[in-house]
Amino acid sequence: MDPALYEITEFIFREDAPAKADVILVCGSARPEPAVRAAALYREGYAPYVLPTGRFGSAFADLKEEQERLAHNDGRNPEEVYAEILARAVQAGTGTFPATEWAYQRDLLLVDGVPEEAILCEDRSVNTFENAIFARGVLRERGIVPETMILCCQAFHARRAYMTVQSEFPQTRILVCPAVTRGISRESWYQTLRGYDKVMEEVQKCGAYFMGDRMHQAFMTGIPASEA
Repeated sequence: MDPALYEITEFIFREDAPAKADVILVCGSARPEPAVRAAALYREGYAPYVLPTGRFGSAFADLKEEQERLAHNDGRNPEEVYAEILARAVQAGTGTFPATEWAYQRDLLLVDGVPEEAILCEDRSVNTFENAIFARGVLRERGIVPETMILCCQAFHARRAYMTVQSEFPQTRILVCPAVTRGISRESWYQTLRGYDKVMEEVQKCGAYFMGDRMHQAFMTGIPASEA
């Protein structure tokens, strides 16, 4: 691997070994892999709660439209994807097409063995910053002040997700346990133009997301970014 690509790989594709935690946080996503990873970690006893997050992307009218976009990107028939999602909802016992990324992830968690009482709810956020901000509010309302948190996200999103969540939970140890999506992994991302551009976009966003006085003050003072 080219040395420059190696440095980008090490920066973007952050991954930690799982350890005992107070909660597993799942970044908002209309893809199944992060929630599936979270369910496996829950079953292995790493945390007593799983907190999926997300309404749907701000560019979409609803989750169905978001799933349609993903289906087209993956070369799949949207109707087949809808049918799979509805069948999973029936299996999970919820029975209806999920209205949010949170509900979509909840169904995945239920089917994969996470009990309903262990699944917390954050279904308002439309981006990664809001995932973190609203998740902190949910945990505060439950009286949960996490010393350690496991973060499940898409592998190519790991660095930005980690930085974002850490900015809202400055006193919490964040362990990133990502899942590979879209075939974009630390081993393969640079082998296709699609993967290469997606990761370079993440490099760009890691700078853009954290520019400005608010984030600077948060990092310098150790208070949550939303309060800086």
